[in-house]
Amino acid sequence: MIRVSSIQRMRARGAIAGRRAEALEPRCVLSGVPLLLAEINPDGASHPAEFAGVEGVAFFAADNGSTGSELWMTNGTTAGTVLVRDINPLGSSSPANLVNVNGTLFFSADDGLNGSELWKSDGTSDGTTMVKNIHPLGSSSPTQLINVDGTLFFAADNGVDGVELWKSDGTELGTTQVMDIHPAGSSNPASLTSVDDKLFFSADDGISGIELWMSDPGSATTMLVKDINAGSYGSYAGYLESMVSIGGTLFFTALTDQDGFELWKSDGSDAGTTMVKDINPGFDSSFPYLATAVGDTLFFTATDGSSGFELWKSDGTGAGTMQVKNINPVPGTGSAPDELTAVGGTLFFQANDGTAGTELWKSDGTETGTQRVLDIDPVGSSDPRELTNVEGVLYFRASDGFSGIELWQSDGTPAGTQRAADIASGAIQSTPMHLVEIDGTLLFSAEASAGNQEPWIVRPKPSAVVGTHLFYNNSKFDGFSPDVNASDDLAIATDKQAYLPGSGVATFANMSSYSRGINGIMIDLAEAHGPITTSDFVFQTGVSNTPGLWPAAPAPAAIAVRSGAGTGGSDRIEVTWDDSAIKFAWLQVTVKANLRTNLPIPYVFLYGSSVANSGMGDTATHAITSAIDELFARNNPGLNQDVTSAADYNRDGSVTAVDQILARSNPGLLIKPDIAAAAAEVVSRLVFYNESSFDGGHAGVDALDDHAIAHHKYAYRPGGDLSTFNSMTSYPRGLNGVIVDLSGSHPNITAADFTFRVGTNNTPSAWASAPPPADVVVRPGAGAGGSDRVAIVWDAGSIQNTWLEVTVAANANTGLSSPDVFYFGNRIGDTGSGSAAAAITSALDEVATLSKTGPAMSAANLYDFDRSGIVSALDVIVARNNVGTTPKLNIAPPPAAPPATRQAESLADVAGAGKSHLLSRRNAEPHAVAVALASLQTSVDDFTADRDRLEGLLDLLATIPRVGRAS
Repeated sequence: MIRVSSIQRMRARGAIAGRRAEALEPRCVLSGVPLLLAEINPDGASHPAEFAGVEGVAFFAADNGSTGSELWMTNGTTAGTVLVRDINPLGSSSPANLVNVNGTLFFSADDGLNGSELWKSDGTSDGTTMVKNIHPLGSSSPTQLINVDGTLFFAADNGVDGVELWKSDGTELGTTQVMDIHPAGSSNPASLTSVDDKLFFSADDGISGIELWMSDPGSATTMLVKDINAGSYGSYAGYLESMVSIGGTLFFTALTDQDGFELWKSDGSDAGTTMVKDINPGFDSSFPYLATAVGDTLFFTATDGSSGFELWKSDGTGAGTMQVKNINPVPGTGSAPDELTAVGGTLFFQANDGTAGTELWKSDGTETGTQRVLDIDPVGSSDPRELTNVEGVLYFRASDGFSGIELWQSDGTPAGTQRAADIASGAIQSTPMHLVEIDGTLLFSAEASAGNQEPWIVRPKPSAVVGTHLFYNNSKFDGFSPDVNASDDLAIATDKQAYLPGSGVATFANMSSYSRGINGIMIDLAEAHGPITTSDFVFQTGVSNTPGLWPAAPAPAAIAVRSGAGTGGSDRIEVTWDDSAIKFAWLQVTVKANLRTNLPIPYVFLYGSSVANSGMGDTATHAITSAIDELFARNNPGLNQDVTSAADYNRDGSVTAVDQILARSNPGLLIKPDIAAAAAEVVSRLVFYNESSFDGGHAGVDALDDHAIAHHKYAYRPGGDLSTFNSMTSYPRGLNGVIVDLSGSHPNITAADFTFRVGTNNTPSAWASAPPPADVVVRPGAGAGGSDRVAIVWDAGSIQNTWLEVTVAANANTGLSSPDVFYFGNRIGDTGSGSAAAAITSALDEVATLSKTGPAMSAANLYDFDRSGIVSALDVIVARNNVGTTPKLNIAPPPAAPPATRQAESLADVAGAGKSHLLSRRNAEPHAVAVALASLQTSVDDFTADRDRLEGLLDLLATIPRVGRAS
């Protein structure tokens, strides 16, 4: 088992007695929960890859087991993860080289008829088309796709000129070869890099060898920048793809016969293309590579010939090019820095100092500021890979020697460097791959179980609509300006509020009487990830109770985001329309749930326009502009009216005869709609550590409970295959806090709207009723996306070492159309070291906890069992005194479940896959149980054999008193 082999390596190094625990810096909890986005291939691995963001969605390649590797897209939700098009009906089209150019996705794909060619997509099946069959008799094999100032550049072979530089505007006519650089062969353009709207690349013209070239879309010129190394084999400019742009200057690696491979820079001219420094003097090369910009400083890896490959930096001058630190001081060895990644003003990377193995390091560019962040695997190398910056938090994959290769996160401090989740529990590893940040969201692939590689998502900071406003654009109150600016806040109709579906019949408070109609709205969006555009909304207008049938509204005149200007420092999004574009109608606004808005569910609201209406002549069901409104303006004249004046119909700050004329000229009737609310959805299913240090030790329900949420845990759902440690807590108080976030308003929810059962087998219908909750509390608007947060708490210790089934009823109080069922388990003192079939608390957990003592500033800490905020001897005792096993679940989906209950099934159906594989899985349940039991017995046998090997380490525990601890 991996854990035992790690302990053996620790013993071989003699590291237990000699190592000191590093002082941990206090740190607040890092947010972000890795969640399975969709089970695209229910019977295997979908192998998601090539993630690319376009207009709030992510495109990627995946295989659902039926269509082969094809183009998929996601808006960050399970329901919104869909096949775009089966490009190759007879096999895999293998989409690759995905890139966004002006809101259009470009990629290479093979439709089975034309070979690998250039394609584009707008996210629809019909809008996914081949741009051009560049090589009519074969494959042009487009590669190195890059956006340069709105033009797509790439390398391709038309079958005549060889591999040359091409460009495209997305049309067949506009897809052309830029230049036949090598008339007698292929120039093989490589290392394509954008610098100030120009393209730099390496190419071979057949005369000068591989040299630095440049193409300027603006002037339509493509030329050799400089023949750096005269001769037919060239300088190999961009060797190891090390081209990087900083402040309009290109840095790259190049070879000369005199100096070898060294660091160069270029401004695009012959004279401005020079060697920065001969780091390893003479022909002995320094081989600069992995160049990365952090602000105005270039970091890279190189060797000076004496210290091996180490971390270097450069400001573009010879004097400012220097080794940052000799991390591995053994002469000629080097620390081999790799995975160089900028997070704010800090460089993160992996390096091996010759003592701790290959671990996570950081640097501010100084020797003293270049430090190991954490020795993640104290007995070997954690080998951090795929370092990715997401909103100032570093995500990467690494192994601590116990849990296999999993997803980790770091804020640059030891305490803030922790495993984000044990996606594949125990010694099984999820091996996260293809990590990419898109609109503030992390997307990647991982295996929750062996051979089940699927797309996963981390949203570090969930978003919510925290305010909506109607404002009178181009009125006296914003200076009669149609432009978007801060003065628009003075034109907000403070007496008006948005109508929300499901809130009954609309009222005059939801309607505008402005003579210019609805020409300005605001949405305050917390934690959005811009740029927000009109494509992140749906606007419709109509005059009925069925907005789903309404046509599209006129297109907005402008949309702008004012950062931090909204409620509570949220981003204020202003949308304006031309005057009179929306009058005598209702405007429905839907804020989409996607990667840019960062909403978990769409947000819908409405405003009405009833021109020159004072509300005085309205009925309960209709707004009516009539002589009553003309009379109201006549009887209430005045200057210096405020924005809420009911008779100032043109919002010029006064009530005059003009307002009377407006009422006289606009008689009419507008319905006050009564729009039904959309069926409620369960937005989140969470478990939290009630009565822990993270909620102040309070046994009741309050806002502090949000700080005690186990964000590293997620609910097990029926039909989700074998459960994992990610759905189980190790809390000694057991399962004493569950949260359900429900969209909509649910003031009347009580314990009667839930059913709770406990058990440990795969037939929950036979489970016993769970102890009744101590309390059920609804916190309106406190959940994800502004949903209602329903917190359910039990007495401490009432549900321990078992599974809890929670069923949310489908009724008027919950608003659900069908029951929602989920599970959380508990195995006290377990760190996830059990088998695939069971959670097991054993001496392995005791030893692992002893090695992790120190502050635990996150509720996600694996070893702080009692959630006291510190891993101590008391947690070691928890593991020692709770040896035992809790089986994991493998529950079939309910027979009568609707198709949406398990999104993976509906995705398979959408892709054209049959249902036979699902039926076979359900029928195979007895066999799966037998396999699980066999696996459990194997795990027990392994543990018995491994116990002898732990003897030496267990002796270290002898000094700890064997006392119990109250839970």
